[in-house]
Amino acid sequence: MTDIVNVLEEYEPNKIPKVVAQVDSDNIKCQYDFVDLNKPVDRKPTLAEELKLDYPIPRNEEAKSKGFKEDLPLSFLTIKEGEVDRGKDWYMLKYPKLPEPMAELMARYNWGDLKYQSKKKIKNDKKKCIKKGKKYEPLAFNIKSGRFIVNFD
Repeated sequence: MTDIVNVLEEYEPNKIPKVVAQVDSDNIKCQYDFVDLNKPVDRKPTLAEELKLDYPIPRNEEAKSKGFKEDLPLSFLTIKEGEVDRGKDWYMLKYPKLPEPMAELMARYNWGDLKYQSKKKIKNDKKKCIKKGKKYEPLAFNIKSGRFIVNFD
């Protein structure tokens, strides 16, 4: 019977033995790699996903009193004022099922022109546009009411 040997002790830091065959099983104890010790291969470094390295920054008492329920991640806090595209990409990466227009709207609210909007300012802007004869573009989605048929095919 042969002994199990740790072959990684004999190799350079960026070299690993070439895998010839693998035994795959549901049981972890039955999974093996058969290697060729005479043919080392360069080890390819792998990068961790960005979201796995995203650490939450704890809230202070002021943030808790304002109603923030979760700690903000570091990647959220690194986005600067005016970087709406980067904010949209952050929302799409963090929440893949979020619709793209909604991600853009949320990014505009956090880092763009919607940050300082209020109901009164929106009303005044609408009045100014109508007074000048321009078409007013709403800042949010249009809500349509009525009866709709939704197919789930």
